[in-house]
Amino acid sequence: MAGLMKLECLVFIYMIAAGPITAKAALSCGEVNSNLKPCTGYLTNGAITSPSPQCCNGVRKLNGPYNPRPSASLPLH
Repeated sequence: MAGLMKLECLVFIYMIAAGPITAKAALSCGEVNSNLKPCTGYLTNGAITSPSPQCCNGVRKLNGPYNPRPSASLPLH
């Protein structure tokens, strides 16, 4: 059950990262994959209780320059 929840979170993160992309700021699949790769252990392994700093930094990198409304973004701790 926890594994399914983490998989849903991974899909949600991908949707957030890809959602605000416009024609001016294209984001490649390789860029998304390389930035979110550190998150896969957290999202697929029930024994890992929190994301790594590398995972959080990867999400921030994807969200930062492509998010037109910073105040609407989810806080990452």
